[in-house]
Amino acid sequence: MNQFLQLPRGARLLAMLAIVNVGLSGCSKVDDQRKQVTLPTTVQVLQKGTPVADCQVILHPIDPDKVTLRPVLPNGKTGPDGTATLTSYMANDGAPPGEYVVTLICKPAAGEKDGETEYAADKFEGRYADVKKSTIHSTVKPGETSPIRIEAE
Repeated sequence: MNQFLQLPRGARLLAMLAIVNVGLSGCSKVDDQRKQVTLPTTVQVLQKGTPVADCQVILHPIDPDKVTLRPVLPNGKTGPDGTATLTSYMANDGAPPGEYVVTLICKPAAGEKDGETEYAADKFEGRYADVKKSTIHSTVKPGETSPIRIEAE
């Protein structure tokens, strides 16, 4: 330790920055080996056959092996045609294959007040907002190319 203190101030600072950089570099990177393989996945939300826009769609894994402290929750927001391309890790990368409970929250923008966007009430009155109460299930399978249809009541 005494030898470290005998170094010029600039050298000590450089050494400390190198140590901090090495320590932080391990914390800041995503562990690619733990990422699950994703498949391109699109969903379409319908109500009585009509597309539902402005709906936040989240897939919650059912498989106990995929339910971890930080599970992957593929998600997306539906456009005017009721479709959303799901994102897991990077924009529009899809979802890992598996069984899911689907949650939906559909609160379209209702206007603006004092510079803040105001939203309408949930179109489905919260019926599908809670993962423990949602009755919508879906499966992401390899080879599927058509959108997953979600028919909400």
